[in-house]
Amino acid sequence: MFFIPATVLFAQQVVMDRKRMNGNSVIEDSYGENKDELRGGNVLIMLLPQYFIDDQMRIDVDIRLHKKQWLTMSGEYLFVENAKQGLGIGAAYRYYTSAHPRYYVSARGIWRYSSQDVSDEYNDIQNSRVIQYGVDVLNGWMFQVSPRLYLDFYCGIGWRFAGYSSCNTTVQKNIKKDFFGYGYKGPMLCLGIRFGTML
Repeated sequence: MFFIPATVLFAQQVVMDRKRMNGNSVIEDSYGENKDELRGGNVLIMLLPQYFIDDQMRIDVDIRLHKKQWLTMSGEYLFVENAKQGLGIGAAYRYYTSAHPRYYVSARGIWRYSSQDVSDEYNDIQNSRVIQYGVDVLNGWMFQVSPRLYLDFYCGIGWRFAGYSSCNTTVQKNIKKDFFGYGYKGPMLCLGIRFGTML
């Protein structure tokens, strides 16, 4: 899980650099509003609760690039009992087109790795490594619930590709392959909620 704290430290450095560049002055965004009053800063830490339903955890770090443009870095972890390891990373470009609520469009790429113990046709346990990658095209709405709390609803479509280290067909069949599964491949509908705070 080194990726997540490293990303947070990078985001904090971005905030400090921005403040030095702007001389801590008040900056107006493209809507003529004070961006500190509208958003509170340049970095958001967001949690996706729906991932816990499927024994996973995902944390997003949103970093403001310029006015309406944001970069989202994601870190994922898999908790499934028969998975020795399960990690994922993602990156998304987000463009906000309107305010109150903030509507955005986004393009995202993901990469996941898992090492799972799966039974074969003789009920013997085999270890199978799974690599999954894919792309998503999303749109969503970001709401400011309080000065520091934000709520994001998103939806879209995506596609997943996956490769398995084991050639055994029974092992491949027993790998978790639902929409949230690390072994899923094919089209998918992306729906979710993110909530978090501004640094």
